Amino acid sequence: MANQKLKICFVLDHPLHHYRVVFFKKLLESGVDLTIFHPGVAGEYSFKDFSVPMKRKWGFICVPYIPFDKFDVVVHMQNLRMMSLWKSLISSNAVFTWGIGTSSAKGLGSENKLIRVLRNSVILFTKRTFFYSNFPVPLVPNSLRHKVRVAINTVHVDSNFYCLNQGALRNKILCIGTLNERKGLRYVFESFAELAEKNPDIRHEFGVDVVGDGPEYERLVDLAKKLGIDQCVTFFGRITDEVEKAEIYSRALVSCSPCQAGLSVLESLGHGVPFLTLRSAISGGEHFNIESGETGWLVDDIDSLTRHLEYILSHKDELLRMGDASYRWYQEFGTVDKMVAPFLEEFENVKAKKKTKI
Repeated sequence: MANQKLKICFVLDHPLHHYRVVFFKKLLESGVDLTIFHPGVAGEYSFKDFSVPMKRKWGFICVPYIPFDKFDVVVHMQNLRMMSLWKSLISSNAVFTWGIGTSSAKGLGSENKLIRVLRNSVILFTKRTFFYSNFPVPLVPNSLRHKVRVAINTVHVDSNFYCLNQGALRNKILCIGTLNERKGLRYVFESFAELAEKNPDIRHEFGVDVVGDGPEYERLVDLAKKLGIDQCVTFFGRITDEVEKAEIYSRALVSCSPCQAGLSVLESLGHGVPFLTLRSAISGGEHFNIESGETGWLVDDIDSLTRHLEYILSHKDELLRMGDASYRWYQEFGTVDKMVAPFLEEFENVKAKKKTKI
């Protein structure tokens, strides 16, 4: 009985994305019995995963029955619209929640007081709550903060990529991820065109690489032509092969996504590429990992974004230094191991309590 594996289940509000698999594999390698419930297509993994249909009704997300009581620990996404979250709180096991910790669609910390009260009520009934970043911690009452831990939201980047690409020619502004309007990539194009108008050499010495697909693809292609920079912009489409992606990162001076900055921030830093975005960017808090002037910049408006791009294109040596600082920051603070560690510590605490009961 003492050697029995701890049974853990995660309930996701989104399909199991490829970039999350490493995180779950590392949890599994710790010796737990791991099951993932999610609304995507079930895959073939070393851990168990089940596809569960999630239907929206009256603003809520209805989830089929999940046998919470069969698990020692339930880790549920902190999505207040999911009915399964509220059901999990009355189960007899240890319940953890995991997520951004606040509404993010209109900017972090913008949620109304009622939602904040509901969110804190969930924390009250959980054993532990994990946030993606430190940002929402001050929003939690002092009496509940002992239940809160931060597990950095990140992705795996092979450290060998940066080491192997040290001698690469870096002369690109990189835009990577799903191409949607809220990313604000048109501002990157417009800024680049403005700078190229002021200094024609920019057209020959630098360029913009766009990796990803999405509803904005055709509009961005047309915009590049309209601005007269289509010869400077390369569209690669969606790339999931890590080696191919690393080659593109190796040519980047900076990654830029003005209005939305999520996990691409961590991926960029892991590849030794500083990140430029707006301070008000839509984010789960990942952009707060940027140290302005050291691993990238958080800027206040589009005019400032243009000025920083101008600086970047005229201070390559400084950007190479910042790239090295970005890589070192990721290795020290941003790896998936850093994300896994708080979960493993809390799982061990649950296991220790089970032993004392036996």
